[in-house]
Amino acid sequence: MLRSLEELSLNDNSLTGHIPNSIGNITNLTKVLLSSNRLIGVIPNSIGNLRKLVQVELDENELTGPIPRLSSLMIENLDLSSNSLSGVIPSSIGNLTNLYFLYLYDNKLSGCIPPELVGARDLLALQISTNLITDCFANYTNLKILTFGVNQFSGLIPPELGKRTAFVALSLYMNNLVGSIPQHMNFTKMKDFQVAENMLTGPLPHDICVSGLERLGAGNNFFSGPVPKSFKNCSSLYKVRDTNLIPIRVGIRVRFINGSKQLLERETDG
Repeated sequence: MLRSLEELSLNDNSLTGHIPNSIGNITNLTKVLLSSNRLIGVIPNSIGNLRKLVQVELDENELTGPIPRLSSLMIENLDLSSNSLSGVIPSSIGNLTNLYFLYLYDNKLSGCIPPELVGARDLLALQISTNLITDCFANYTNLKILTFGVNQFSGLIPPELGKRTAFVALSLYMNNLVGSIPQHMNFTKMKDFQVAENMLTGPLPHDICVSGLERLGAGNNFFSGPVPKSFKNCSSLYKVRDTNLIPIRVGIRVRFINGSKQLLERETDG
């Protein structure tokens, strides 16, 4: 009877123990929803046998080990956040061409973001904050939400990142980034911009608050120059901290990971 099961939904319980290897025998599964339990151990490789999967949510457990290879090209939502997963992000995720949402934040992942991930052409949200990821920016096509905060990125913010027009939220806070914010970054759709606690210098972009910005975190850097005049146009920006130092430190101590899904839903609905 289990072989015909299409949806396994056990979120928000107190389940313990391991995910059984036999889950790979339930070949008609389209959804595996086991979030917010107390599951331990590794994600079984047999989950890669499930070729009809559309949604996988294993977040907020105590899972360890590497991310297994997933073979279902139908996956749209993959949420493995808030576990203790380790190793690298597998390049095979780039084969998931229908993937819209990839949440890997709050784990112990290391290494580079695989360049193959660009193959997920419809990816809207990529969240890998609070890991051990090193430098590897890529040019994603349709991303609206990108969170790289609390990792080990260093060097300059790539100029091509500043040319994107689709970002609703961009978070690079608490890394080792240097240099200036690309002055041609497009803020016309940006709702949440976080670059606090790096080693950034130079002025803040003059059009940083041109339209609709709600949350800005730029504190604990080495920005200099005047506060951008565009701030006066930003009626949606509900909190600004300006210590008026030289170099100035301007920032909003608001983290946005918890609200990013809602930001994306509002942008998509609009």
